[in-house]
Amino acid sequence: MFKYRDHLAAAVVLVALSSPAYAYIDPGSGSMILQGILAAVAAIAVTAKLWWHRLLVLLRIRKPSSLSSSDSVMNGDPSSGSHDRL
Repeated sequence: MFKYRDHLAAAVVLVALSSPAYAYIDPGSGSMILQGILAAVAAIAVTAKLWWHRLLVLLRIRKPSSLSSSDSVMNGDPSSGSHDRL
């Protein structure tokens, strides 16, 4: 517990003793930062969508479902017949 208190005290001292940077972020850098933040949010949203059912099963909110046809295609089951053949 004291370790966290020491870290917090050090952070407060460093922030209190810091001086202004007078830095300039041009619009290009600002838009790149915004793009990175939006990309991270999108990646988190897509990951959550892909893993949502598994999370609900883990939390025992939903029961595990049987293997659906979309899962068999993703697992490479050739008997599903949903892929094109040459």
